[in-house]
Amino acid sequence: AAGRFLVDVMQDASLFAPSHWHGKRVLELGSGTGACGIMAAKLGASHVVLTDLPPMVPLLARNVTRNGVGDVVVVHALEWGAMVPTLSPVDAILLSECTCFPQLLPALSRTLCELASPATEVLLSHRHRGSDWAYVE
Repeated sequence: AAGRFLVDVMQDASLFAPSHWHGKRVLELGSGTGACGIMAAKLGASHVVLTDLPPMVPLLARNVTRNGVGDVVVVHALEWGAMVPTLSPVDAILLSECTCFPQLLPALSRTLCELASPATEVLLSHRHRGSDWAYVE
């Protein structure tokens, strides 16, 4: 649901000019299916990196191929908080459904701080689940 919301927001002409994504270097963290990063490519991004845990990489690669964006989109395994490969500089970072496990937020925060610059646009969508924060001490 949050991913679909972010895809819709990215296409919303009342929020972003039609040329907003043209030529941008975009990174999607916790890509899942890669929908948001693939949409960035379809909207004109010049380079997109989809990242997720290693078991998700084959699905991401298939979705890139099926959507015909392999000339612009690459896929990398990335575990938040681990050594970050050279993925920057990026103009925009996309995150959807990445905040549903509060115990991972410190690692996500470290990764974001490593990859973002003061000029990086960060778009994050979150779907609140009533018990999300029950596990945070």
